[in-house]
Amino acid sequence: MTTKRLVLRGINWFMPAATIGLMVHFSVVTKSFLTGGNLLAVLTQNGPTFIVAVVAAVLLMAGYVDLSVGSTLALAGSAQG
Repeated sequence: MTTKRLVLRGINWFMPAATIGLMVHFSVVTKSFLTGGNLLAVLTQNGPTFIVAVVAAVLLMAGYVDLSVGSTLALAGSAQG
């Protein structure tokens, strides 16, 4: 394998490994990090962002480079207060 492929393969696994590492670290340091209530609060608070991210990902995968989705999210956030 070439060096470029090895670097790209490492980049593909870096973010999931870093996320899992941070979750393990914070669950050891803080007792209330990986509780059901905290996970539910995180999912509830990030629901609208998740929906917009899924829609934007589908648009980008379909080949439509549409930046108006992000603009609409910013406008909705600023209008909400």
